[in-house]
Amino acid sequence: MPVSKGEYEVVDHGDLADIKVFLVALSYRNPHIHREFELCQVISGRVRVSSGAETHDVATGGFFIISPHQVHEIHALGSGRTRIKGAADACEILSLQVSPRWCERFFPKMGFVEFGTRDVGAALGAASLEALRIAMRELALAYFTRGPAFEFACVSRVAAVFHLLMTSLPWRMLTERERSARVARSERVNRITEYVEAHCTERILLSEIARREGLTLAYLSHFFRDNLSMSFQRFVSLLRFDEARYLIERTDMPITDVSLTCGFSDYRYLNRIYAEKLGVTPAEYRKARRESASGGGDGVSALAYRAPLDREDRGAKQRFYTLAESIAALERS
Repeated sequence: MPVSKGEYEVVDHGDLADIKVFLVALSYRNPHIHREFELCQVISGRVRVSSGAETHDVATGGFFIISPHQVHEIHALGSGRTRIKGAADACEILSLQVSPRWCERFFPKMGFVEFGTRDVGAALGAASLEALRIAMRELALAYFTRGPAFEFACVSRVAAVFHLLMTSLPWRMLTERERSARVARSERVNRITEYVEAHCTERILLSEIARREGLTLAYLSHFFRDNLSMSFQRFVSLLRFDEARYLIERTDMPITDVSLTCGFSDYRYLNRIYAEKLGVTPAEYRKARRESASGGGDGVSALAYRAPLDREDRGAKQRFYTLAESIAALERS
């Protein structure tokens, strides 16, 4: 099951050390970091992946890869096939997370490897891309079905996947200094985002965070934009929006009280971000969800399928599939 440690995302299946495979229905994943390599295949729908100055749109069947300690953000641009209630507005992504430790005995410098592109499909030829799809499918089915000695099947296919990636994609070996800088940067991102999440409903100032980190205000402002692809104020507003969405979905609190509780100085700011993100007002959103829950509903039925946001999932709109759901999704793809 997914476990959140700050903005380091960890998916703990508890079975195969250093190799994790999962399938997720995702509408949005806020900027976050992995210590692992992550190779993702879009099973259905279309996504936009942003990391630093790079942005790539990836369609069904396509792949993207994230190296360790690279901040990245994912948006669904088009819904995939609706297979599971609660995921109608989401694309489906098959993800392979591999720690550099898995091959340290025979490739000890794997932790220093950085791939030179995020868009795998643009770098691979048709034959290599098809080979990658086959290897990922075989790996996922072996991982999800858990047959006899499935661990060996998984490790062999991970090796095949990385052999293909490292012989087909541009990559380079980081220096010790570069790798240390990457780790320090990702740890700073984690500290800052964790602090902001904990205090987002309060009056929070960029100058206070700069003081805590020993940075100038100008440097920290650029750090936010360079690493999270948005301003500090935008990041805070999105967190407040998620807090407000939780209260609007789960309570009868008046909208004006929700706005103030979540840190918005004026309810009009909450209305504005609701219109931007969901295309409706907070009151319309609450009404649509409750009509759906009672078996009614109307022209805003798409809202009815948005899975309720759990507290531990703030900043993300996603649902991890069970093993059985993952197998069913792969068999239909």
